[in-house]
Amino acid sequence: SLRQRPSLCLDEPVRVCFPKKKMPAVTGSSSSSSSPTDAVGVSFGENVILGGCAASFAGLLTNPLEVIKTRIQTRGVVQPVGVRPEGYLSVASSILRNEGPNAFYKGAWSFLSYQFAFNGVRLASFDFFYAQIRALRAANESDGGVLDRMAAGMMAGICGSVLANPLAVIKNRQQAVYSVDELPNVFENKSSGRKPMAVGGAPAAPAAAAASAGKSMGTELREILRGEGVPGLLRGASVAVPRVMIGSGVQLTVYGTAKEYLTQKMGMKDDHVSQGVASVVAISVLTLVSTPFDLVMSRLQRQRGALSDVLKLPQGAAEGFQGTHHYSSAVDCVQKVVRHEGVLTLWSGATAFFMRFLPHASITLVVWEGLKKRYADSKAERQREELPR
Repeated sequence: SLRQRPSLCLDEPVRVCFPKKKMPAVTGSSSSSSSPTDAVGVSFGENVILGGCAASFAGLLTNPLEVIKTRIQTRGVVQPVGVRPEGYLSVASSILRNEGPNAFYKGAWSFLSYQFAFNGVRLASFDFFYAQIRALRAANESDGGVLDRMAAGMMAGICGSVLANPLAVIKNRQQAVYSVDELPNVFENKSSGRKPMAVGGAPAAPAAAAASAGKSMGTELREILRGEGVPGLLRGASVAVPRVMIGSGVQLTVYGTAKEYLTQKMGMKDDHVSQGVASVVAISVLTLVSTPFDLVMSRLQRQRGALSDVLKLPQGAAEGFQGTHHYSSAVDCVQKVVRHEGVLTLWSGATAFFMRFLPHASITLVVWEGLKKRYADSKAERQREELPR
């Protein structure tokens, strides 16, 4: 009998179809209804690992930007009333001057772990949900267009956020403006008439700062469990979940739609250039939508309890400082931020948000697409070699 040869599927260049051999499920179809990437021949578990590796690589490069963003968003906790907030470059130079270059990698392990868990699950879940939605649409002969991407992105965001929230709590505490150990020195300086410490560092409390910087991810986890229990690891989840749900839906929808427009309407190739341009558009929209959620989440996840209880401050010691109150909920946080710091504070750190997420999202998506294509090609080649000669 004649030997059967593999045939090439013209509508999906990456996928090689072998007769009488079951292929992995396809999570993307034609380019007109593609997800941000077509995970052809890649299983859900493999997609989690590939997405997590891409996000971790991006996180390694952007951790300094994440530290600056977190410092800016949590500075209201100890910002003296009437003191003009420091800007992006000012905070960066203050960190470098007072704490040294190593401070830009505070919380790096927790940040990379968070990125692997969060984006690995989120990106793989997006491909999975989008494929299921497209299959239902095809069965019903309907087309949801942008709404399909939005729904898949929102569901994927929920999955990633719920799983990774404990790591986000640890990361925010390691990278925050002041640790609990440092705060008494802040109020001591204020009450004794000395100039309050800068947002970027705490030169008046080098020992406490060093102790805070030296806390490992495991030590921080044990302290949270010992002092607050499991609820401490879920702190801020009430705002983190809707933040990521909306943000993920917006980012992946705008990215996929922008890339589709560039490749189909403007004739650009589906390469690093079109992917980069689509990322810029997606992160610009995401910044406007997600910065208020991100600020509230950072404030809630950073706090360990009412400062008066945690620090046992003498009466009046915290007078004159913003944010010394305890946030009982996301709504309470928004109300107190608006009342004491102004409504525009909700977009505090927007520049840092954009500066951090633009390279991170661009690197993550470009590397993810490249890894999936290479992995699918390699997997197809291995399957071809396994065919009987």
